[in-house]
Amino acid sequence: MNWITTALMFLGLLGMSLGAGNTQTSKPKVGDSPSSSNTVKNIKLGYTLKLQCNNMTSSEAVTFELAWYKDDERLKESDRIKIFQLNSSLIISSAEEEDVGSYKCEVINDTLVEKIPTQYFKVIWLEVKNLPKSSTVTMQEPLVLEIPVKGKPIPSISWMKDDRSISDIFNSSMVKYEANSFGVPRAKLTISSAQMNYRGTYTCTITIYSMTHTTATFVRVKDVYAALWPFLGIVVEVVVLGIVIFIFEKRRAKAEFEESDTDQGYDQ
Repeated sequence: MNWITTALMFLGLLGMSLGAGNTQTSKPKVGDSPSSSNTVKNIKLGYTLKLQCNNMTSSEAVTFELAWYKDDERLKESDRIKIFQLNSSLIISSAEEEDVGSYKCEVINDTLVEKIPTQYFKVIWLEVKNLPKSSTVTMQEPLVLEIPVKGKPIPSISWMKDDRSISDIFNSSMVKYEANSFGVPRAKLTISSAQMNYRGTYTCTITIYSMTHTTATFVRVKDVYAALWPFLGIVVEVVVLGIVIFIFEKRRAKAEFEESDTDQGYDQ
């Protein structure tokens, strides 16, 4: 029995040493396989921009040095830019259009024994005013819809009518896409010669990276003679009223004339 016990102890010690060896050789280095996911952040010009790494604990943030980069250039603190090591955050005051870009934070201490992946951010600038809830177009006139949008990088724009692509409903020769007053391509939609089937909900989708904004308007089509009908109604009312008055006055005059003839007969 003693030799069996000795053999088991030997195998156990051998397994522990092999396991320890495997653990030691698999330690990753800082910066290996950085996270490919991007957090999209929309800035408001003139307001504070704050980015924060969530891949470090407070104790790690104190122990290891954290670096921030914009478009692969390391950021340095200034009057506007502040880097806080304790909570792994970057704060830029009074954000400007030039602050748009690709940001990342990463640990630059090579003695780190645990893998802390690099975290990536896409900072964008997007300002959008929604389309009106409803719009009206007169028959045979062009339908024009323009979305007041501006941003950096330039957003992509798509249009739909009643959840269908514009190209699936209208002939391409009738549809025209143009840049809006801010120079954003396809932000202005023009469809020629409006008809009654133009009525419906038109949806505009604005996209920058994974950030999407949707706005819609319900288009009503007005008959080309729509403004004329109230006027014609008034004219008809006046004409009818004039005819009624004319008939009434004519009958009244006739009745007075006959009454006058009767009175003359009695006098004779």
